[in-house]
Amino acid sequence: MPALGTPAGTATSPAGPLPTSVLHCTKPERGVPARASSAPQVWMCGGEIEIVPCSRVGHIFRNDNPYSFPKDRVRTVERNLARVAEVWLDDYKELFYGHAYHLLQRRAELGDLSQQKALRERLQCRSFRWYLENVYPDLAAPLVKASGLLVNVATARCIAAQNTTLALQACDVNNKAQHFNYTWLRLLQHGELCVVPVGAAGAPGLRPCEGWESGLAWRHSSMAARPELAEHLMVQHQHPPACLLVHPVLLALRLGACTTTDRYQQWRFGSYHVA
Repeated sequence: MPALGTPAGTATSPAGPLPTSVLHCTKPERGVPARASSAPQVWMCGGEIEIVPCSRVGHIFRNDNPYSFPKDRVRTVERNLARVAEVWLDDYKELFYGHAYHLLQRRAELGDLSQQKALRERLQCRSFRWYLENVYPDLAAPLVKASGLLVNVATARCIAAQNTTLALQACDVNNKAQHFNYTWLRLLQHGELCVVPVGAAGAPGLRPCEGWESGLAWRHSSMAARPELAEHLMVQHQHPPACLLVHPVLLALRLGACTTTDRYQQWRFGSYHVA
């Protein structure tokens, strides 16, 4: 397999030494007892992983695991994967956290990542997007979970942004004010603005997104604990649970107690993305 772009270093013969960048990227991290996949790092930093015809590869497993797990095996492996995501996945780390949402609450446990980030910068490694586009284009890695028009099932009308407030309008796919994203971090976004349960006018509204906050999270489309509310937009950290709804008379957006059969509380995006 030919190298893509200009690699940081290339072995001149099958018996030659590995490029320095590959050694740096694949060398076990100090203090990390369990390994994580290093294939993306190798490619991003100028190396390549080749499939050699007629090669035979085996893995000899030990009877006893030589690694120690300071807390427990699962939490140690999760911590290591989250460290890799923070250093190497760029914006795609949101997809990782979307599948391991509980780790968002434990980011303080990841430790110092400055050396790993400095190494990536020093080696001038490419972006993870480059890896997806050039090395693994078959991998489905959408940056958002759902996107497009956000349609209320009962009224067939769409949410639209009006400065920092939200309105209900006739759906128009060409109206950019009606385009929203539902992210892997469970944020409901319009551009750089996030939908908040209670805005300046006392109703659901918009405010600038400033990182992830649990108070901005909405549950939608994949609620294993409440499958009957899968089409609802439920405020995640509110008790009792509250859902986004359309007032049937005023045709205005409100929050109310979640009701499974209320179509005024049911919402559908134009597109849903699977990863």
